[in-house]
Amino acid sequence: MLIFLICWRGFFFGILSICLRPTDESDLIVANDQLTIRSGRFRYIHPWNTLRKIVCDNQKIWLLYFPRGKGVLIPESRMSAEQAQFIQQQLKRK
Repeated sequence: MLIFLICWRGFFFGILSICLRPTDESDLIVANDQLTIRSGRFRYIHPWNTLRKIVCDNQKIWLLYFPRGKGVLIPESRMSAEQAQFIQQQLKRK
């Protein structure tokens, strides 16, 4: 049982985090070489050369796929038109 809890601790902490704070305010910084997301005291840096796929659904929510199963959900209303165009160009450049 202890091994199970150790292996799945990230999942349980993730669920706990969602229950306690369902939404996080974050800053999206689009630069030439990377996408940076700042949320509170955490900073997540995703280089553009690791971007695998972009999905945009009918509700205007973008999902950016990065390696190791990491994904970033971005509402289109939170991006400028220039940011959206730049992100699309990054995937085409690969």
